Amino acid sequence: MKSFKEAVAGTTCIVTFVVVGLWYARNPDRPECWLSFLNGKAPTVQSLPEVSVKRLDWSADGRKLLALSRGDVGSEGPLVVHDLSGSRLPVEIDDPGPASVALSPDGLDVLVATWHGQLLRISLESQRRECLLELPRPIGFCALAVSSDGRFAAAAASDGRIFVLSLRTGTLLKVLQGNPCNVSDLRFSSDARRLLSAVKDGSVDVWDLARGRREGSFAAHADPAMAAIFLPGEPRIMTAGMDDTIRIWNMADGREEWRGCFDCRGVTTLALSPDGKAVAWGGFSRKIFVWDLERSRKKYEIATPALAIVQLAWSPDGRSLAAAGIDATIRLYDANTGIEQPGIEAAL
Repeated sequence: MKSFKEAVAGTTCIVTFVVVGLWYARNPDRPECWLSFLNGKAPTVQSLPEVSVKRLDWSADGRKLLALSRGDVGSEGPLVVHDLSGSRLPVEIDDPGPASVALSPDGLDVLVATWHGQLLRISLESQRRECLLELPRPIGFCALAVSSDGRFAAAAASDGRIFVLSLRTGTLLKVLQGNPCNVSDLRFSSDARRLLSAVKDGSVDVWDLARGRREGSFAAHADPAMAAIFLPGEPRIMTAGMDDTIRIWNMADGREEWRGCFDCRGVTTLALSPDGKAVAWGGFSRKIFVWDLERSRKKYEIATPALAIVQLAWSPDGRSLAAAGIDATIRLYDANTGIEQPGIEAAL
């Protein structure tokens, strides 16, 4: 028979799991909270601080870096375009809730998807804004992507729909009906014929944009899927999740080809190098891993002061790796050596 202490301990453990499970069931889409398992212990909810850099995007020439922060960063606000020559251009936004942003490849416009359901295009030169799409309340946007050629944009809504637009004409092309759960990440394929969506229920979907339908669906992760990328060559994708795994999937037959766990305490981001030979990822472990895809082995590891890495982005020339941290900084690393370069720190 169990002792009184053992019974209390067991009951406490069960109650903890139930309470956390109920909280997460009611709050699966809160952008500032992630559920993770640390060292095999009970799941914990990790919250982003009031100020953190949560989104990065380069212009095609590598001269501009767009950064979206959570909270007001200094007097510039949450959305700033950094010119790597040293200047900073704040982007004025009326809506207090930008969910995701993207910089047009030519570096002339910023796209802003808001939690309040607006998709805006803002000119950097004139600050002129154009509303490309507006959803009825309370539906909002949660993820945004722009194709590498700058022709298309995709925005995921909180009701599961994904809207695909032509940026040349500003018209809506497709509405994809996805899983009614917030999308964490959207990625176009290099030819803009496919779209990847990583979903917070752990699934990852591949969309055929020409036909406007789901091409494949993967039950990829036990916890929220945070990122997904197309891999070069064979039809494969790589996914990352808060279950602390990175996985490679064969798109043709849905088979899992590879799985890695690197003690990230939840993987938050994936970034494919421009030449398609390396992938970088990070999470809550104060580390950035750079993986050699050709040799299937770790290329190097970066120790970072940030408590967590929210997003990684390679410069278009492949020479630098930008890391957005929850300490409100953007750090640049040499892509060959992993040595930190002079970075960009948000003025608090």
